[in-house]
Amino acid sequence: MTMEFPLAPLVKKQPRSGGFISAYAEKKLRGRPRGQAHPQTKVRGEQSRTMIENAESTILKWVAGRHPCTTCPSEVARVLATGHNIPREWRKFMPVVHEAVDVLLARGEITLTWKSVVMSKRAGPYRISGPKHKS
Repeated sequence: MTMEFPLAPLVKKQPRSGGFISAYAEKKLRGRPRGQAHPQTKVRGEQSRTMIENAESTILKWVAGRHPCTTCPSEVARVLATGHNIPREWRKFMPVVHEAVDVLLARGEITLTWKSVVMSKRAGPYRISGPKHKS
């Protein structure tokens, strides 16, 4: 006795891309429009304010300690997660890091770059470095 698995509902041809896409990926693509923030990216409340301030100080320490080099935001999130004894759940701290980066960027205490190009605001992948001073 052989079992047949229905492949048609799992994989289907996409007319725009010309390739195949799984039903799971298609569902994910139908979610929110490109560029729209995830609903959990904003951190609120008094406890979160403390977490953002903690993230700000951690970012500034990393930037000062690695002066000519840049820091990835995920490195800061990993440090924060390790400080809370949940090192494998560092992704949960990324919204806090993003908000802290926005605050520090508005104050002019850090600079964001991607592939050595300075960014005026946080969008897509980025690296964190100290402020760029004009000579």
